[in-house]
Amino acid sequence: MKSLYDLTLDYERFFGDPADEKNTFSFKRARQYDINSTFPEEFIRELNAWGLSEYYVPEAFGGNLKGYDELFNLIRLTSRRDLTAAIGHGKTMLGAICVWVGGSDTQRARLAESILRQDQVSLALTEHPHGSDISATDTLCSETEDGYLLNGEKYLINNARRSASLTVFARTSAKNNARDFSLFMVEKACLPENALSYEPKLLTHGIKGADISGVRFHNAPLPASSLVGQIGQGLEIMLCGFQISRTLCTALSCGAGESALRLAYRYAEQRRVYHSSLSQLANIRRRLSDSAADLLIADLVGLFSSRAINVLPQQMSTISAAAKAYVPASIETMVDGLVDVLGARAYLEDDGEFGHFSKLQRDCRLVSLFDGNTVVNLQALVVQLPVLARQRRRPISQQEMPALLDVLFSIDAPLEALKPEQLKLSGKGHDFIVQGLFDVQRQLTDVEGLSATVQQKLSAQVSELLIQLALLDDFFLSQTPSKQISAQSFAMAENYTRIFAGACCIQAFISSHRHLAAHWKDGKALCACLARLVGTPAEYAEPLMQQVQTSIEQHQLISFFPLPLAG
Repeated sequence: MKSLYDLTLDYERFFGDPADEKNTFSFKRARQYDINSTFPEEFIRELNAWGLSEYYVPEAFGGNLKGYDELFNLIRLTSRRDLTAAIGHGKTMLGAICVWVGGSDTQRARLAESILRQDQVSLALTEHPHGSDISATDTLCSETEDGYLLNGEKYLINNARRSASLTVFARTSAKNNARDFSLFMVEKACLPENALSYEPKLLTHGIKGADISGVRFHNAPLPASSLVGQIGQGLEIMLCGFQISRTLCTALSCGAGESALRLAYRYAEQRRVYHSSLSQLANIRRRLSDSAADLLIADLVGLFSSRAINVLPQQMSTISAAAKAYVPASIETMVDGLVDVLGARAYLEDDGEFGHFSKLQRDCRLVSLFDGNTVVNLQALVVQLPVLARQRRRPISQQEMPALLDVLFSIDAPLEALKPEQLKLSGKGHDFIVQGLFDVQRQLTDVEGLSATVQQKLSAQVSELLIQLALLDDFFLSQTPSKQISAQSFAMAENYTRIFAGACCIQAFISSHRHLAAHWKDGKALCACLARLVGTPAEYAEPLMQQVQTSIEQHQLISFFPLPLAG
């Protein structure tokens, strides 16, 4: 396994500075594709040439996928250049995920061979009349003597035309229960000519170059070997697959958010107002420092939630929902807030380097919709939070928890390959990441180089997170089960995502402290991050501003870790 530093260095050396218009994968070229609503073919070819597709295939089947933190990092690096390309290329991972989770070894080997020769794979899940309500799926797959017959339409399918194969979610029964659905791996080349047709490419407000359309099946014959898993397992496999894909969606937001913040910083430094730079205005500095804290939080949540896929797969039903509910919404709000910094430049699509901001803002709004929107993920948390609260009130000896958390939050700790069967629909009350908050104050005393003031501040912020956690647990323990979820329950689930984010931040800081970039090690930026999460005034906004500027000057990603950029 390459270190994230080495992986980032390889990637950035290959693609070069995106601000340099001579490079193929540049911001300017991305804007041109976007203005014309055309698919970024050149970018996809470049990503294939570098070998990104190999990170969609597990090592056991000839690829490079082992630690999901590596894939998170690569998606983040791609997204900071062009979110359309990251989504257009990364769609193959989404299309393949259900086969990695529930397919046979034969199916996995066949799909791996296809992806490694750079074929694209799509997921045919949603339908026009039903949207995210996949339990209302009408697409029907009927059993025949030789296999199956597939009929129906799938809508809002990314790369429907470009993919060599589709993973199709279809109804195989009408018993009105969760076992009514199955998954099928459909290879287009094996279908008769008239068995498949397409809807035209749809115009979208964001990721305008993405090839999003619809696909129709007309008595499409499928062999028995196309069934993924068993009949009736489709929903379970899909939901387990989403635990991976929705976690990786956070990388899309983090990449776009990093570029947006970098642009805003540069503009504020260059723009002259009142005989000084815009960045010297108090309200602008506050907006920039708050945005920097939001990005750093999202970055840690996304990165370590991705590591959790390998380390805590049994708990990903909670982790993935919390990460997906928190990160895209937070980054979307952050980018919208940066409009205050760029002013009119935020709305100009062809204004030199700052014209890229308008595209970033439009594009990042879509991420919260992918793989279950924010409301869907909050609802998933509401269902699980009473069980988690009960478990916290009757603690059971969990001897493996400290060791697993140490592996999870130590950025250099090697990861074991994911065993897909370990992904479960419920974590059964286990919540190691948030539970780890109870031991954080003791661990803080072992972190070298923290001043007494910073250590006391961090300890107080952890205490506030624990108070909020106790209030949340009290709320859910007092609730009477109901089919109708209250607005207050959703609000409390949102609170949980902030507590979860705080737990990720503080434990990552402690366990990976020696790997942080030197200018982040004093803990002041972490204090600013936790202040955002607990809702108190930021005391270290000015040091945070300076530390972000240091990252930019040293050509590093705006992240706690020293990851090198080409420009």
